[in-house]
Amino acid sequence: MDKMLTPNEAADRLGIKRSTIMYYIDHGNLAATKVLGRWQIAASDLRDFAKRNNVVLRASGSPAGAR
Repeated sequence: MDKMLTPNEAADRLGIKRSTIMYYIDHGNLAATKVLGRWQIAASDLRDFAKRNNVVLRASGSPAGAR
C-alpha cells in the first residue's frame, strides 16, 4: 500500500504552504481522500503531481531549504 501523507507533509515535500496544497485539492489538481474527516494524499499522487508540474520533491524530514 502507498504511504499516505497529510497536507502538511505534502506541503513540506513540495516546499510550499499547506494552504496552497488545500487549493490544489479543492480545485482538483491534486488527488486526495478524506479519511475520518482528515485529508490524506497518497505519496504516488504527490509524485505524479510534482512530475506534471516540474517540481522537485524534498526527501521526507528534510529541513526547508535543504537540497
